[in-house]
Amino acid sequence: MSRRHDALVIGGGLAGAALAQQLAAAGRDVLLLERQQGPHDKVCGEFLSGEAVSYLRRLGLDPAALGALPLESLAIAGRGGARCCRLPFPAFSLSRRRLDEALLAHAAAAGAA
Repeated sequence: MSRRHDALVIGGGLAGAALAQQLAAAGRDVLLLERQQGPHDKVCGEFLSGEAVSYLRRLGLDPAALGALPLESLAIAGRGGARCCRLPFPAFSLSRRRLDEALLAHAAAAGAA
């Protein structure tokens, strides 16, 4: 028996999981499709800017509660050596695996399938 949904979200990455969570929280019947089942690692800098942290908090997720580590400075290394500077904004480091797990769980808790 086929079932109809209000929304079909293809891709359970950051944007897809956030969209599914917001639609489900608004009372929509949402089906989220992801190519890979279960958590998996992704190549990513694992950097959350102040803007990204703000978006996550608006979704109801606290990066620090997920285990994110605060970042205060940035270092860039090259042939001429390394340069370091303080970041002009608050930032965090969090693995994409952990972030994706949290966003997908948040979407499921809101009612997305």
